[in-house]
Parts: sequence; structure tokens; C-alpha cells
Amino acid sequence: MFQLRWDLNPKDGIAVSVAGAALNPQDNTAGDNGVSPGAAVDLGAGNRSRIPNLEGRVGLGWRSGGTSVVALGGWAGWQKNRYVSPATDTNVDANTYIFGGDLTVNVAFLQVMGEIYKAKGYDVPGNLGGSQGVALSFTRPTPTTFDIASADPVPAFGGWFQIAARPIEALQIYGGWGGTQSPFDAYTGTVFDATPATRAATRLQNYMWAGGVTAYAGKNWRFSVEYGRATSYFLSGLNFTQGQFSINSMVSF
Repeated sequence: MFQLRWDLNPKDGIAVSVAGAALNPQDNTAGDNGVSPGAAVDLGAGNRSRIPNLEGRVGLGWRSGGTSVVALGGWAGWQKNRYVSPATDTNVDANTYIFGGDLTVNVAFLQVMGEIYKAKGYDVPGNLGGSQGVALSFTRPTPTTFDIASADPVPAFGGWFQIAARPIEALQIYGGWGGTQSPFDAYTGTVFDATPATRAATRLQNYMWAGGVTAYAGKNWRFSVEYGRATSYFLSGLNFTQGQFSINSMVSF
């Protein structure tokens, strides 16, 4: 990884940050029914392209008394994914990207944070936002051979929002919502649309909300009560919802 960064953070006044990076082009496509990476030394279709993944962010904010009052950022990323057809040993490339913005506001005992993004196929570990990946279209010369016809980045739109309040020193309350979605027709005619099993496993939308309370019993002990609920919508038309309730405690020395 190679990164350049410049920050201006005065005690009072305008804060500026600029960052750019060239990253290991590793993605989440190591499975892909045998078509990626196609060689044991490659960590997914992004790595096979031999072109760095590029990311950058520009931020602007206002600080008062050494504390950030408001911070607004815009960011983007680009990566080339390369797939290999095991039937013909030919390459199919797909350019993927993401861009979005984020906002953080701190007023009195409240903190409000949010992010919104638009992506097309951008699906790498540690990415700035989540995309739905790349849909591979196949032709089938024989029943056992897959020949890649196209590799089309899947568009995605998503974001999240969270608000946290600490009305007294010993208590913090938070709640938030987030999700991502892709259009139904982005997967039509691809390998994800081939069988009932693949349609049932292909997610089009994911949404989640969560909330909780954290109590601070002195400097060394804290505990929390939290609940989260997620819903996923699949290419098959089905949707599933699950929730989790948790009670946590931490003691530090």
C-alpha cells in the first residue's frame, strides 16, 4: 500500500484533510465457480488485473476549542477486475467504482453521523462502502464447461445513519439504520439467475437497524444492552429477517 495524506486541524477554525492511496487490488471474488482467480497466486479478480486499487477522500470541517463541530467528506474508489474463462483462457475485464459522502455533527451532548454512496461492482475488503459485486454472464458450450460471455459490474446504492446521545456522563444512548440495494434486472440472465438455488442465494437488498444503551459504572466498568434487526431480499423474491439481543459488560484495569 502507498498513501499520501495532508491534514490541517487548528484548535479553532476550518479543518481540511486530503488523502489518496494505491492499495493491493484484492477483492471478494476468490470463489466465482472456478473462473476467478484462475491461478493459485491471485487473490481474486482485482489482484489478477495487476493494477492497483485507487482510493481518495477530501474532507472539510469546523473546529472549536480543539473539538470537531462538523465534518463533511467526499470520497471515491476505482478498481479493475479481470476474469478468466476456463473454456477459452481469454480475459474479461470489468471496471468498478464507488463514490460517496459522509457527515459528522457534534452539538452539545449529541453526535449525528451519516454516509451515502453509489457504487458499481466495487466489492473489496476494507472498502469505503459495500457494493453488490460483479455479475458474470456465461455461455455453456458443453454441460461441464463455463465460457464467460461478460462481466458486468452491478450497481448499488446505500448508506447509513446514526445518532448518539450522552445526556449525562454515566449514560450513552444510540440508534441507527443502514442498508444497500441493487436493481432486480442487474442479475437477470447471469449465472446468479441460472437455478433456483443461485436465485435464492443472491441478495438484492440488505437493511439493518440497531439501538442500545451503554452505562458507565465508574472509570473501569461499563455495560450495555443492545438490539439489532436485519432484513435481506433475494433474487428469488423471498425475504428473511433476523434479530439479535445482547447484554455486554467490560472491566478494564
